[in-house]
Amino acid sequence: MTDLLGLGTNTSNAITTRPANGRSYGSANTWFKDCTSAAAQDGTALPADWFNTILAQLRTAIVTAGVVQNNADDTMLWQAMVQAALQNAIPTLKSFDFYVNGTTGNDGNLGTQNAPFASVQAAITYVSNFFSSQKITIHVAAGTYNLQQEVVINSSLIANWEIAGAGQAQTIFNFVYQTNGFYFNNSNVVIHDIGITAPLAAIYATNAANVYSYNINVTGTGQSIAFGCGHNAVHQIAGTVNLNGTFSQVFGSQGLMYLGTNNNVPLSCVCNSVSIGQGSFAYVTNLGEIYVWPGTVAFSGSVTGQRFTIADNSIIYTFGRGVNFFPGTVAGTYYTPQQYT
Repeated sequence: MTDLLGLGTNTSNAITTRPANGRSYGSANTWFKDCTSAAAQDGTALPADWFNTILAQLRTAIVTAGVVQNNADDTMLWQAMVQAALQNAIPTLKSFDFYVNGTTGNDGNLGTQNAPFASVQAAITYVSNFFSSQKITIHVAAGTYNLQQEVVINSSLIANWEIAGAGQAQTIFNFVYQTNGFYFNNSNVVIHDIGITAPLAAIYATNAANVYSYNINVTGTGQSIAFGCGHNAVHQIAGTVNLNGTFSQVFGSQGLMYLGTNNNVPLSCVCNSVSIGQGSFAYVTNLGEIYVWPGTVAFSGSVTGQRFTIADNSIIYTFGRGVNFFPGTVAGTYYTPQQYT
């Protein structure tokens, strides 16, 4: 149990049981009075009862709001006030913006422009625990973020998320262990203007997630998947995508993946000497689909490796662009011609 906002055990005459309140109250408000002079000592006396009442009010607000108790944290009361306000807000009428800065931020902050978080995951966790909103936007400042774990968004009371970087070459996420990059589970997410290096999937949508990725720079490290889509998920990729390094798959789908969008937002995929290892540039399996919107997708640069793989009753729709549409130096594979249209 924390001595929340208490005097401390080394304070003289501090006690651990609250004394009875000996004050009496009338109908008129009472106020403090200054002494008429330093020697007069005729100002209002400050009884312990009064201080104990204020302390009790503060403690009740913090504890009731579920704020983590830490006497070194000067934001506890502010956090309690924010959460109280949110509990009485109408979530579908408001959106909220939070900020992340790896240089000036601190994960103990509240995520404002002047007091940003240091990490994206801290912002996501804080928002998921305390907010209910139609939309949350997390603005990530320029810088390099070296991460040991994947960034995860799970199902929550947030209807829509947006993770906005400062630019593909400005906001860089390096995932240093054998892990995914961004993993979105049963959530609606727009993510854009960032660069990612990840040993596994850079951006992965799964379990009824609906993800829109655009203006993304991905560097593969061997077994990487640039954009992944799991069962019952939808993943759209558009804007300018820059690819570097070695991948097992660039576009891997077991769900429904769109290249380009149905409102004519194009996908320009720039391949900077990309190598495909044991996999394919486009890979669909387990009833997955890749749907290439007509007239909106273009590839440039060079790719070595297999163009595509279609397995387990999966389909790639290119609308007649032919089997050489996806870049690569090795022909694609499928079980029946109807699987590649």
